[in-house]
Amino acid sequence: MYAGIISAIMIIMPLPAIFFFGRRGVQPYATVTAGVTTVLACLFLLFASAAATGHSVAESMELPEAQAEVLGDVYRYAIATLPATLFVMAIIVTYFEYIIIAKILNGSAARKAGAGADDGFSALAPIPQMPKISRFTLPPSALTGCLVVILLSWGLSGTDTFNGLALNGNVNIVFEFIFCIQGISVLFFLGESKRVSKPVIAVTSVILLGLSLGQTLLFLLGIFDLIFGVKDRRIRFRG
Repeated sequence: MYAGIISAIMIIMPLPAIFFFGRRGVQPYATVTAGVTTVLACLFLLFASAAATGHSVAESMELPEAQAEVLGDVYRYAIATLPATLFVMAIIVTYFEYIIIAKILNGSAARKAGAGADDGFSALAPIPQMPKISRFTLPPSALTGCLVVILLSWGLSGTDTFNGLALNGNVNIVFEFIFCIQGISVLFFLGESKRVSKPVIAVTSVILLGLSLGQTLLFLLGIFDLIFGVKDRRIRFRG
C-alpha cells in the first residue's frame, strides 16, 4: 500500500511547484528544489501519520524472512537508507518532469502563437528551459557544508542514540549522489568540448553510476571541480 502512495507522491506532488514557479519565470533549479521540497514534506507527513497509527512505512516494505536472509546485509542496508533513497528519487523524478513539462507547454504555446490563437494560456510567460547539465555547478559553500554534515554524521552514528538510525549511510548516499551529479556535469562539459555526442556521454555516465569504482571516480571528479573550478576556468579561458 505504502509503495503505491509513495510512487503517487513522487509523480504528482512536484507538478504544482513546476506549474506555479515555472510560469512565473523562476529559475529551473529553484523550481526543482521547490518540487523536491513539496515531495519531502508529503513523505514526512506520510511517515509521521503511519507512525502515529502504530505502523512503519519501512516495515511494510520488508520482504518475507526467508528472502531477507538470502539478501542479508544488502537488504538491511537498503531498508536503513530508505530516506536517502527517496530523497534521491525525488530529485531525479522532479528534474525530468520539469524538462518534459517545459518542452510540452512551451511547444504548445509556440504553436498557438504561430497560429494566431489566444486562449490566455499561450500569453503566459514560457517556462525557462533547464540549463545544460554541463553548466551545473554547486555553490562554493556546498563543499564546506557537506564536509561539516558528514563529520557530524560520523560522530553521531557512533552514539547510542543514532547508531540504529543508519544516519551515516543516509548522509553518505545523499552527498555522494550530489557530488556524482557534479562529476557527471564535468564529464558532459569535457565531452562537449571534444565534440563527443551526448548519447555516448550519457551512456558512459550511466555505466559509471552502475559501478562502485565509477561512482567513486565521479564523486572525486565532482569534488575536484568544486574546489578548483575546472569548468569555470575553461569557460573564462574560451571567453
